[in-house]
Amino acid sequence: MITYKAIIQYFDSIADQHQQINSFTYGEVNFFDKDKFTDYPALHLTPTGVSIDDQVVVYGFDVIVFDRYNVESNKMRNEATCLSDSLLIFQDLCKEITDGKYFINVDTLISMEMPVAAQPFIDTEPDNCSGWVTSFNVITPNESTACNIPYYLTEIWNNKNVTLPTGVPNTDYAWFSMMDLSRNLVQSGTEMTSLNAFVDEIGGTDILSRVGDDVKYDFSKHALHIQTKTSATDCYLSQLTKSLDGSRWTFFLKIKDFNGYTKHDAINEIFKITNRSGTEIKAFISGSSGNIAFESPVTTEYSAFQVTPKGSELKRKEPLVLAFTFDSSATYMKCFYGAGNPIQLVRSGININGFDLQIGSAGIVSFSSDFYLQEFIMAPNVYTDDEIEATREWLKYR
Repeated sequence: MITYKAIIQYFDSIADQHQQINSFTYGEVNFFDKDKFTDYPALHLTPTGVSIDDQVVVYGFDVIVFDRYNVESNKMRNEATCLSDSLLIFQDLCKEITDGKYFINVDTLISMEMPVAAQPFIDTEPDNCSGWVTSFNVITPNESTACNIPYYLTEIWNNKNVTLPTGVPNTDYAWFSMMDLSRNLVQSGTEMTSLNAFVDEIGGTDILSRVGDDVKYDFSKHALHIQTKTSATDCYLSQLTKSLDGSRWTFFLKIKDFNGYTKHDAINEIFKITNRSGTEIKAFISGSSGNIAFESPVTTEYSAFQVTPKGSELKRKEPLVLAFTFDSSATYMKCFYGAGNPIQLVRSGININGFDLQIGSAGIVSFSSDFYLQEFIMAPNVYTDDEIEATREWLKYR
């Protein structure tokens, strides 16, 4: 596709290769800016507008080709030479656009409206310049189509049936969304008690229930506020009626408005899976560094960069989509948080079949939670890296 920037670059390339043009400039110009023009002859382009039709895009420009000459002697002759040379350069420019073969050819699909009328200017201060000025239109095909509009990925609804975006697996998942809670949120007064899956393709009933401190829905943020109100007190969502069935799982969480600090601690716990013998794998934000920590009984690994500002004063407002994969046959457990490599923990024989999931913090000293949850997806299989990135992008901009 030919863009506005590409057209400017074509003119720049022509000026760079033309033996007589010593400088090319672009944009508004104060006729003439002595600091802007130092090498002559010069070519200058000023945009005047654009017209878009179904088939073509027409770009309007004011074009100036000019040179400086000696006014101390033979002023008339020097002036005529200056105008003549500038006009030849202008003719070269028109010929390259209409019939060129070096920069703009038949494959480039750029043309211009002919004829072009140019007006001379003579003896312009402060540099004693003369040359030609004109307005002309550059015509390119309109190659835009509805198919190449760069919309963010979105799901498609047909009544109550949903098709997830290309690249996102469409089977075997439970999706909990805070964007539409009319049928899914169960409350007691203003407090959330449980959340039904927005879409449940796993089979069976998947419900997230609140444990501990109040969890309230914030209508302005379209999110559940998971906030530990009392130190060392439970505040999390979990599936109380069943544990994870299977050893291969992928989880996605979309959170916002958080940093590494909570009301009580310098650690903001986001997600954890645990079994009854006390084995835990968890993810939290470190207040001291602003990085994500991914921790197992064996080791703790950190993200390569901060995901939130350091300190307790500033919060990250932009949503962050985290993804976690667990596979009993894989070497690593992974946490995906941004572009680049995920955080990896050596699995060390851990099999999460029968584990319980927790979104938030489970009443441990030095661990508490304060974040807003907008989306949660759980799937009893392991997504590929490409599927994870497609899902993360869809959830981020949803």
